[in-house]
Amino acid sequence: MGKPIAGAMARAQAVKKARRRQQCRPLLPVNPQGLDAVAEQLLQSPENGLSTNKSPIGMQRDSDILLNASRYIRRWLRGQPAVKEESLTDWLLYDISSKSPRFRYAAFSRHTEARETGADWEWWILFPRRSFRFRVQAKKLTRDGDVYASLAYTNKNGLQIDMLLASSDRANALPFYAFYTGSPSQTMCGAQRHDEGAFLGGARRMFSDFIAPGKKQVQPAEVLRRTTPLSCLLGCPLVQEQGDDLLRFLGSYYAEDFQGRAPSGAPQQDGHLGVYDQTPQFVTSFVQASAEGLPEWWEDEFGESIRDVKALLVYDLRKGKRGHSSLRPASP
Repeated sequence: MGKPIAGAMARAQAVKKARRRQQCRPLLPVNPQGLDAVAEQLLQSPENGLSTNKSPIGMQRDSDILLNASRYIRRWLRGQPAVKEESLTDWLLYDISSKSPRFRYAAFSRHTEARETGADWEWWILFPRRSFRFRVQAKKLTRDGDVYASLAYTNKNGLQIDMLLASSDRANALPFYAFYTGSPSQTMCGAQRHDEGAFLGGARRMFSDFIAPGKKQVQPAEVLRRTTPLSCLLGCPLVQEQGDDLLRFLGSYYAEDFQGRAPSGAPQQDGHLGVYDQTPQFVTSFVQASAEGLPEWWEDEFGESIRDVKALLVYDLRKGKRGHSSLRPASP
């Protein structure tokens, strides 16, 4: 291939990536000189520009699975506003896990109730080089009206968001909310998508913006402006272009939550809260054992690791790591 042709193809690729990146406002501001100038910046600055990493095969397809599930939740809430958030969560986790072998999901019968931990499920995302651990609490937002009471929900064990933050710190996990809504919503996503019904938001920012200042009226739109659509977790250019990481995505959109430090002495820690340089044994075993339904022995074997988790969802992008054997590991 001649140099002029190769150069033109590289510039076309850079312009395409520049257009996508301008949709991600936390990464690059809108450049007044236009896409050509941004493309030139990408070509000249490898550390901020074109990545040689490719998104893992299937990641875009799996992003579409999240997108379709999120759209369905929006339609569901518009047609049946009284549906319970528990029903939405159960359906969401089951649906996405049934559409791709890279998703593994199980609900557990023996666990500490979420009212004590503030979390509805734990979500692991496994990349070849590192893994990410999330504790997630689901909230259904009304179409309009004050949602402060929902964010500041309290039971006999205390303030739910306090429990979510505390249990996530103990577990070395990132505390997040999954918000469900049937209303069009502006979010942090620069792509300006308005057709989804499930959104992710950092619990620490929710606390600092809405709980710490004291009681006040909070509109659903204020909450959603601090979130990203569910599908962005796998489909955002900050994830797709890096190919094997969430570091840039989390650092760009969720700096307040992501910049927390892992607990001192936390196992397999990468330094950042919720980031692991080694996948814990219970997660690896879960992926291997759950290929055809989690066997009964698994909860007995790893009960301590999941004792305060109602459900576990694992998304595995490690090549060649997903096992299909449900054999119980040998006893020590």
